[in-house]
Amino acid sequence: MEEQLSLRSDRDFRALVEDGASFLSSTLASRHRRFEEFFRELLVAAERGLQAMFTQTYGRLYAQNARLFQGLFTELRRHQEGARLSLDEALGEFWARLLERMLPLLNPQYQFPPEYLECVARQGEALRPFGDVPRKLRLQVTRAFVAARAFVQGLATGRDVVVKASKLPPSGECLRAAMRMSSCPLCRGTPALKPCNAFCLNVMKGCLARPAELDPEWNRFLDALIQVAERLEGPFNMELAADSIGVKISEGIMYLQENGVQTSAKVFQGCGTPRPAPARSRRAARDDTKRRFRTYPPEEKPTTAAGTNLDRLVTDVKEKLRLMRGFWVTLPHTLCSDGKVAADVTDEDKCWNGQARGRYLPDVTGDGLVNQINNPEVEVDIGRPDLLTRQHVLQLRVATSRLQGAYGGQDLDFQDTCCSRIQASLPPAMLLRKSSRVLDSPGSSSSSLVQPQGMWASSSSSVAQGDAEMGSLPASGVPDVPDLSSSEDGGGSDSGSDFEDTLWKGGKRGTRTPLSRILTAKRSRKDASRDGGSLAERNQEPSNLFEVVRLAKSAMESVVDDWLESYKQNKEAGFLELVNFFIRSCGCKGVVTLEMFRKQQNSEIIQQLTEQFDEDSAEYPLVLTTQPWRKFQAGFCELVTVLVRRCQYSIIYDEYLMDTLISLLTGLSDSQVRAFRHTSTLAAMKLMTALVKVALGVSLHKDNNQRQYEAERNKGPSRRATDKLEALLEKRRELQEQQEEIENMMNAIFKGVFVHRYRDVVPEIRAICIEEMGNWMQSYSASFLTDSYLKYIGWTLHDKQREVRLKCLKALQGLYRSREMAARMELFTSRFKGRMVSMVLDKEPEVGVEAVKLLTLILQNMEGMLTDEDCEAVYPVVYASNRALAAAAGEFLYRKQFDLDWEAMKEKGRREGSRDFFRLLLAFFIESELHEHAAYLVDSLWDCAAPLLKDWDGLTHLLLEESPEEAGWGDQQENALIEILVSSMRQATEGKSPVGRGPGKKVLSARERKALEDDREKLTQYLIPLLPQLLAKFSADAEKVALLLAAPRCFNLSLYSSGRLEKYLEQLLAQLREVVEKHTCQEVLEAASQALYVLCNPEFTFYSRVDLARSRLVDTLTDKFQHELAELLQASYLDEDEVYSMAATLKRISILHNAHDLTPWQLYEPCSLLLQRAVDTGEVPKQVVIPTMTCLHFSILWDLAHVSGTVPVQKELLALKRKVASFCSLCQSCLTDMDSSVQEQAFVLLSDLLLVFSPQLARGEREALELLVYRPEVALQSQLAGFLMDHVFNHAELVGCDEEDSEGKIERLHQQRNLLAGFCKLILYNVLELSAASDVFKHYAKFYKDYGDIIKETLSRARQIDRDEWARTLLLSLQQLLTELLLQQGPDAVYSKAFLEIRDLARRFSLFFSLHQLHNRQALVALHKAGIKFAFQEPAPSGSELGPLNLPFLEVLSEFSPRLLRPDKKLLLSYLEQTCQARLSPQQRGKAWNPLLTYRRSLRSLDDIGSDASRIAAPRPRRRPGAAAKRRRLDDSSQRGDSSLQLSSRLETPMLTSTVLKRGRQPGSPAQLQEEEGSESDFVQSQPWFSSQRSRESPGRQQLLVPRSASRPGLGSRMDRLSLMEEEEEEMVIQEESSDEEDPQGLDMPLIRSHSSQGEQLRDLFDSTILGIEDP
Repeated sequence: MEEQLSLRSDRDFRALVEDGASFLSSTLASRHRRFEEFFRELLVAAERGLQAMFTQTYGRLYAQNARLFQGLFTELRRHQEGARLSLDEALGEFWARLLERMLPLLNPQYQFPPEYLECVARQGEALRPFGDVPRKLRLQVTRAFVAARAFVQGLATGRDVVVKASKLPPSGECLRAAMRMSSCPLCRGTPALKPCNAFCLNVMKGCLARPAELDPEWNRFLDALIQVAERLEGPFNMELAADSIGVKISEGIMYLQENGVQTSAKVFQGCGTPRPAPARSRRAARDDTKRRFRTYPPEEKPTTAAGTNLDRLVTDVKEKLRLMRGFWVTLPHTLCSDGKVAADVTDEDKCWNGQARGRYLPDVTGDGLVNQINNPEVEVDIGRPDLLTRQHVLQLRVATSRLQGAYGGQDLDFQDTCCSRIQASLPPAMLLRKSSRVLDSPGSSSSSLVQPQGMWASSSSSVAQGDAEMGSLPASGVPDVPDLSSSEDGGGSDSGSDFEDTLWKGGKRGTRTPLSRILTAKRSRKDASRDGGSLAERNQEPSNLFEVVRLAKSAMESVVDDWLESYKQNKEAGFLELVNFFIRSCGCKGVVTLEMFRKQQNSEIIQQLTEQFDEDSAEYPLVLTTQPWRKFQAGFCELVTVLVRRCQYSIIYDEYLMDTLISLLTGLSDSQVRAFRHTSTLAAMKLMTALVKVALGVSLHKDNNQRQYEAERNKGPSRRATDKLEALLEKRRELQEQQEEIENMMNAIFKGVFVHRYRDVVPEIRAICIEEMGNWMQSYSASFLTDSYLKYIGWTLHDKQREVRLKCLKALQGLYRSREMAARMELFTSRFKGRMVSMVLDKEPEVGVEAVKLLTLILQNMEGMLTDEDCEAVYPVVYASNRALAAAAGEFLYRKQFDLDWEAMKEKGRREGSRDFFRLLLAFFIESELHEHAAYLVDSLWDCAAPLLKDWDGLTHLLLEESPEEAGWGDQQENALIEILVSSMRQATEGKSPVGRGPGKKVLSARERKALEDDREKLTQYLIPLLPQLLAKFSADAEKVALLLAAPRCFNLSLYSSGRLEKYLEQLLAQLREVVEKHTCQEVLEAASQALYVLCNPEFTFYSRVDLARSRLVDTLTDKFQHELAELLQASYLDEDEVYSMAATLKRISILHNAHDLTPWQLYEPCSLLLQRAVDTGEVPKQVVIPTMTCLHFSILWDLAHVSGTVPVQKELLALKRKVASFCSLCQSCLTDMDSSVQEQAFVLLSDLLLVFSPQLARGEREALELLVYRPEVALQSQLAGFLMDHVFNHAELVGCDEEDSEGKIERLHQQRNLLAGFCKLILYNVLELSAASDVFKHYAKFYKDYGDIIKETLSRARQIDRDEWARTLLLSLQQLLTELLLQQGPDAVYSKAFLEIRDLARRFSLFFSLHQLHNRQALVALHKAGIKFAFQEPAPSGSELGPLNLPFLEVLSEFSPRLLRPDKKLLLSYLEQTCQARLSPQQRGKAWNPLLTYRRSLRSLDDIGSDASRIAAPRPRRRPGAAAKRRRLDDSSQRGDSSLQLSSRLETPMLTSTVLKRGRQPGSPAQLQEEEGSESDFVQSQPWFSSQRSRESPGRQQLLVPRSASRPGLGSRMDRLSLMEEEEEEMVIQEESSDEEDPQGLDMPLIRSHSSQGEQLRDLFDSTILGIEDP
């Protein structure tokens, strides 16, 4: 029996663990498969694109050499499949072979034997025949492909590790514990008794202790995967790399063709002149080469592969990977939270504790192997290493190293091929033993399977150069520079924890290795003296302290103790090591030598470090967030703290260490370099915090000494010990001296660093200062909790940066949390209370949350400080859209208004206390008049007052048992109370926030779901009997009934049958029937229909009762409708009562028809007859027409549902098709013949119906419904578009709306947006022609405020449907606008504001061509050609000097020119000249029309401007007098613009800040401000912030945006644009829009910084962010 139970326990435990890990394994496996397929299809698509492009371009020449390109893609596929090959070599081989093929084609008059081509291949690198294209392609392809392969392999490794680790065999102790947990209750006769949750946790933690050791390495592995995934959607994008292969090769071939003569000459010079070829050969080759110079329209390649795209895949996998962090540690909790495995935490007294039924008393052990030494259930041998677990750790480390290399663009698999081959030759057992020895060896610093430090420094120059271009890695390969993208392991693999080493050696810790032996020793004194004071020399060996902190593998106490030993032996050498640690922590590559330290002052050393800092990027260790540097800041701060703590009793008083260190940090904190300021300020503030703790300790010692002295002195003369008194006095003097020294140190840091840096231009530095000051005040309030220090926090509350304000508020929260501290801050509170209250409405919700929490603490601990006016500023926030902010305000409101005296409540009774709470709540909700919906108030109070809000007994008692007169409230209070009741029901059963309040969907835990179900059960049991009573009492009030009818959706309706509550169901159905027959309000009828729908679920046993009640209700309504319809058709006149009755009946039927299938009642024919009567005669009132149309609409939809749910019959399909055609015809008539409300209803129903019966209906498995597809006629399409123009884009309606109230405007705008959205859907779903969208697109700019989001989304989606047709539609929109403008204003329209608006619209359209240029290339070229044809379509009037009528359209067309590729610009320029030749007379060709000049120059590059070869065929226009002077003025103005741009590229230095550049002031620059301690107003005025809109623009842009001259509107703009286009670069660099806020730290750019060219600066004028326009 016991053996069987053991086997069963073994089987159950294995199945449980495998099931718990199934999510990880299945997720990793599926994502691995999807990424692998995706990358494979990307390569296939790229190869097909290249083949199509080259076949069309080069024809037979490509076919003859196709194997060369196929071989390249074969190598790329092999690399992706895991083959060990170098992409650099593969690409280099390809270019060499391509040169061998191209050289004979360029020189067909010569013969090139194989030996000659070998000579050419040897000279290929020096020749650079393809320009810089091979290098660019190699960088892009290598990075992307290496990252993609490493990512796919990483997913596979993670999958394998999870599968293997989840199948580790349990130990014998584990099986015995599992059997005792699960099988013992069976033996005791209580099989249903589940083990206690804590008991289960101890058993699972003991059994899963080995897999838990994977967790640290597993988390690092996941972080590396996420980082590589971010690179894949950023600079290492695989899609872009695959797309660029064909384009780059084409560019390289074009480069070789353009420079073929020079390249051939170099080849002939190096390899000799080849032999001439026969004449026939030359002629044949010459004929073939003609094909190579044709331009081609590339085929549009699909942007997706494997049914998706890379961004979607990466976003999905990153979300999944983040959820996997900490899996192995939390696995026991996950398993034990299952109700089938263990009892719930709340049932601790009703569970199996291992011995009997009762509470489990032992504590739950910690996570991990080490903590299992005290596990009471499973005995774990923590001293024995588990080889399988170590093997999994090793696998993860190798994968992490590979991923980190891929993150830096390095292919570790290829670089480490030699090591891998050696390891592959070893047997698995030997490899495992070797890895175990390396991991457990205390002296080992690297593993043979992990990349050593030298690899990171010795990477190839090409990779280093590429990384430098990307801005992520320095281009230098010097090993002493901290590699900001290297792996965390750095010099080697993790050697294991000290505890593991201790256990492996038998429980004794080995002797501590000195710091100098942990890493390589410093340079010899001889080397240092040889180089003298050369600060630019590189560290040839790593700095000891820096490397130890960076690697984070040693205990900081041991590191500091080792450093202290070296410091005691040699103060100068030890302190110099500490100095170089801080320098290296700044990211500086220099080193301070001993000679420099002795001979130079700190200011001179810092000056030289500043001059030769040589920053490669703006990044430095403290700001990096990548995995190797994520823990660096914590280690940096810990080192400073531990250093002071270890030195607090002696060394800090030696008048050398602290004095010199403070002096150095003060100097560095005043540096111009941001890295120096940031790092030194952090060090100084942490140093100050540590000194504050030391000062506090000294103060306590001093107080104890004083008490001992007083006690000894108060003794009698016979008992008094004189020597003890003298010793105490001496100790007091010593403590006094120490306190004075520490105070001097703190004063030096405070005045030298804090006073200057708390208002630094860098927000991170300001945040550090304020955070640490809060720590000082909390730790040593006696000295720092004074107004002289508090004022700094008060002033900084006005900071413009979010993180700084957050630090201020959190610092104050720590102070106000204590009532004693709060009592000492009365003056500060009264001074800055206004600011703290105003921060509740901060633009950053996080800041507002902390501000409300701060005010809540003030309210609790400082009675009477907050006035009613202050509290009223917080109350409206309970209705905020941000959930966290509203919840914080709800707690404040609860503490202020509703926090009752619970003792008094107990005396009154629960119901009386609940009544008081709801009275106060109603008073606040109604009297405040802040919001109309109580659901938001309930949601805000839910976190702090949920028990009171869930008191449904008290709520219903107030509604049922008291009359309004007795309760003291009226109708408004009853409405509010019912709304609160329904809102609390929804909140308790759904757990969701109201609509519009974020965050969005929340994943509920098992415990939360169980709590919701319990609340639903309690709510249902209590309210089922009371709901009919509530409906009966308030049946006459529409608003109350509509709210109460939402209650059944919160019920567990199965209780009607299981709880034998059918009589209450009958009462509820009777009330529903009464409500429907009594009310005509839309909201009430919809609520009743929804409640009836919820009850009519066939799964319930009471379905037949509900269905019978529904049928009786519908019978009554239809009979009444048939009777009234017969009267209407026979009568010639209907009075108001008859019209009202029929309209009400139809309204009830239409609303019921929405949720219920009323097809058996055959309502279509009578409704169709009624609507036909309305269309024919116009005598039917609109109150009847609108519900009639709605009934017909729903009847058709229900018929479609019946047809779709079964195998359709031809007869049924034809009948339904006739119904659709008839209904559409009737609605089409209603669009023109009825009033506006009927027209809008007809438009909405038509839009929905056309969308339902669009071609999408017959897709997929519904081919049989092809007969039902309805395609609207041209007349109907034009009527729909005309309706849209009249009711949506109507200026008269907008003017009329100005007289309405704001609520009416919003409602009308909402209706118009719905109409526009319906029309746009018809276009996107191919119901209407895409050209119909021109009527919408042309209003994009004018109505951007009201409909911009809808039109923009339509533009984006239409582009995905058909890019060519989409481009033609954009062009049609612009053409229509220009034609209308010319018809209205004539030729002078080009100077009007309306023409500038058309150009602005074109510029907005052009932004949609910015991304995916290759995909948009063909459409953009076609747009330009069609635009050129349109411009010359209408000839110029005879005798006119203005040119063709549509010629100004070329100015509009020029807005699209920056998005063209260089070859396309040349093509279009040629096409333009051909069109001019064909359309213009010889006399007209010489005229210099501004639109033509503008468009020509927009198509030219810098190389083409000024060259005779690119001039147009027409004669050159004669230069007018004064043109040279104008050109000089333009040049001078542009130079002045450049100078102003450069001068203003840095923000003004804030007042009282010492971080100004030490250089002469430029003319016009603001004078340096004096540094002094200022007041709060001085501080606020000195901040480097801009106000309102100007804060979103850089100063350079502000100076360039000058107003135009008013004399000639638009002319100055065109001239400026003309001059700017002359300076445009050859290729437009298309990049995504930057964020709204520019970098406010001009001083923090790298010191070696190349100024942008004039063309780049001027091109910024075309940036959409200047005009506040979003990039599509």
